[in-house]
Amino acid sequence: MNNFSELSLSPALQSNLARNKFVQPTPVQAASIPQQLAGQDLVITAQTGTGKTLAFLLPLIDRLLKLKQAPGTSALILTPTRELAMQISESFALLAHNTSLRSVAHATDSTRSGCTPKKTATARLRPIAPVIR
Repeated sequence: MNNFSELSLSPALQSNLARNKFVQPTPVQAASIPQQLAGQDLVITAQTGTGKTLAFLLPLIDRLLKLKQAPGTSALILTPTRELAMQISESFALLAHNTSLRSVAHATDSTRSGCTPKKTATARLRPIAPVIR
């Protein structure tokens, strides 16, 4: 894969890639996204800044858009740090723009900066998903 437009992605996702100027995949993305779109599970390790977040979010969002399920929790992404949770949530928002998909980054320690307080996170989730505790 030399270009994201070569992928058979939902129109909304293709539009969001173009809107955010994602044209050419990184080597990590080129090697992993087609395999994930084909239904393979992967473990990807690479240095920071190589495109891993987009490499796993793109197939995930495409699948969620194509499933067209009723509102509810469809994916749960666990991260080791709140900073990574925020990064993933921000990337998710860019890729899922103008779709029905939503993301909430939630850390249990609401006294630390960068976290969404539990009450706020729960309020954001309630209209779109059962709350997972």
